[in-house]
Amino acid sequence: MKLTSLVSYTTTYPNTGFPKLQNGSQLLVKESVDSYSTQSIPSILFGSSAQGALFHPKTLSKTGIQVSGLGIGTWQLVPKGSIDGYVPKHRDNPVELIQKLHTQYGINFLDTAAIYGDGKAEEVVQKVIAPNRNKWVIASKLWSGDLFKGLEKYTSHDKQYAEFEKRANARLKETLQRLKIQNLDVYLFHKTEPLTFSQTEWTTRFLKEAKAKGLVKAIGVSTNDFETIRRFYEQGALDVAEFEDNLLKKHPDGFLKFLEEKQIGCLTHGSLAHGLLTSRRLNEGNKTKFQEGDIRNLVQQAQPINFDNYKPLLDLQSSSQKVEQAAIRYLLDNHNTTTHSILSGGSTFQQYQDLIEAFKRPSLSESEQKNIKRIKEKLKDDPYAAFAP
Repeated sequence: MKLTSLVSYTTTYPNTGFPKLQNGSQLLVKESVDSYSTQSIPSILFGSSAQGALFHPKTLSKTGIQVSGLGIGTWQLVPKGSIDGYVPKHRDNPVELIQKLHTQYGINFLDTAAIYGDGKAEEVVQKVIAPNRNKWVIASKLWSGDLFKGLEKYTSHDKQYAEFEKRANARLKETLQRLKIQNLDVYLFHKTEPLTFSQTEWTTRFLKEAKAKGLVKAIGVSTNDFETIRRFYEQGALDVAEFEDNLLKKHPDGFLKFLEEKQIGCLTHGSLAHGLLTSRRLNEGNKTKFQEGDIRNLVQQAQPINFDNYKPLLDLQSSSQKVEQAAIRYLLDNHNTTTHSILSGGSTFQQYQDLIEAFKRPSLSESEQKNIKRIKEKLKDDPYAAFAP
């Protein structure tokens, strides 16, 4: 069966270099089905809608940046022995894994940060994007860390900002050097605790200046704190927001509505609650043994999880559906108008294939939605969230 001349294409997706079909899907042009290597499997081959295509392209709202609906997080892909990051017991070669996901499924979005493995995650990303930078959308983060440490010793607000700007510029320069690129697509400030008024002012000012210089294309913040997100928006520094989202997450009233109404590009992490929302983890319960350095060991030591409370989630499991697939499908069904890319912390190709399958599955049934709602009302948020990067 020949696939050539299926359809002519008219343009390409920005930042990907992938051809775009007239029906909105992406082009697969090779000589035969037996030898193809997909950039994204076009929906016309399988009779599904473009919306259900594996690549699931979306625009990061007003930024105009096109991202795949499933993105690749890199915290878990750092080399062994790295600071702030961990190496799963079973994982594929990080560079080969990312390249394979890009080649076969058209995943083009990589989320990283300087703090992940003390820069090692960014070095992994650099190896991936080196052959063709334009095919990728890269997001990195400026972590608060010691950026604000000791600034009170400076006698004026201007001097405090000058020192903060010096530190922040050095961090951004290091990130660009590690990635060996001229600019970032997305640059987010990352802080888990709320910022003071001055800290917000300094941070948003720096981000806007970096954007004006052309060092970054879109700016924003990575946080679950609604007030911080509001402040960044008020300061004109919120093109993109990254936050945790999963079927356990209970957002503040008006949180998602605010992001949608203000047309903010949204990236979400923690979709599987750090592995809790998976069939394997729920079945194993406390029998699961994590490697040394895994943050989930800290949770077990500080406040052991009562897995009996989470067992009802196994009702989402069936002969054709894993819990993790239902978890992703839940986000697609309920937060599709808000979320532009769901970031995965997968470390093997099989894990990603399971998640990609969720994009092809039909929406959850009414009974499944009601079941999730009932379970969610009884459970707490992701118990690992407080320990997340």
